[in-house]
Amino acid sequence: SVSGTLRSSYFLFQIRMIFFFVLLPNVSFTNYFDLSSVKVYIASLELKINMQNIKSLYETGKYEEVIHILKKCLNESCGSHLYYEHPLNKHAQMEVLLESLWRLGNFQDCISWAEKVLKYSTDNYFIISRNGSYSIEFARSINSALLYIHELIEKLGYIILEFEYISRMVQSIHKILTNLLDSQHDKNVSNNHIIDCWRAWIILHYVLEWENDRNVINRKNFTNQESNFLLESEEEKWFSSYMMFFVAHELLGSRCRKKKSLFGFFAFA
Repeated sequence: SVSGTLRSSYFLFQIRMIFFFVLLPNVSFTNYFDLSSVKVYIASLELKINMQNIKSLYETGKYEEVIHILKKCLNESCGSHLYYEHPLNKHAQMEVLLESLWRLGNFQDCISWAEKVLKYSTDNYFIISRNGSYSIEFARSINSALLYIHELIEKLGYIILEFEYISRMVQSIHKILTNLLDSQHDKNVSNNHIIDCWRAWIILHYVLEWENDRNVINRKNFTNQESNFLLESEEEKWFSSYMMFFVAHELLGSRCRKKKSLFGFFAFA
């Protein structure tokens, strides 16, 4: 194979400590090759070959191999704007990775990657043109990340929120909801906003409750007088976390009816 030939040549030159380069003056794009560029090309070629096998690996339940390939591919490509350089576009790669992590039960890794997908997709969604096809793809990735975060919290409870980038996740959600406040979307048109903002509100509520629960635990270390003061403070915060739903309902309008009115049932059940 081409990859095998390149790899054999690379190790042969490396063992003999031979320095070489090839200059191709008639090639306009990349006309200089050395050991370093050959190594990069080998890695790129192997990754493309592995990506060709993703579908069959996923369909046969070989999720660990799928995860290994997609993590490597996403880590190397998320700084790039070449969205369709592989058989699976970048957004499909993210969805397949999250689904594979879920199926294997790697829930902590799943929420960690869901946060990365949310951060990457949210940042890019608000940079590129809203009318472009890429904006729809980024919105899909945002919705996918929000879905997995929501489902993980409901499945495992607040303990799943104890990961390194929880603050960054809240910042991404804040960016989404701030856009909802600033946008001119008609709240009476249920399908006008392509991001599932209602799910972002629910996740934010869970985070507030989790933070309140942590404060209650910390409160036990204070004196009775200080505890009484903190008790009133915690009750106020608890009340505020639910008052948030009334604000969300007002802003979302008829969009609360999306996904069979799940937001309305959650908020007022």
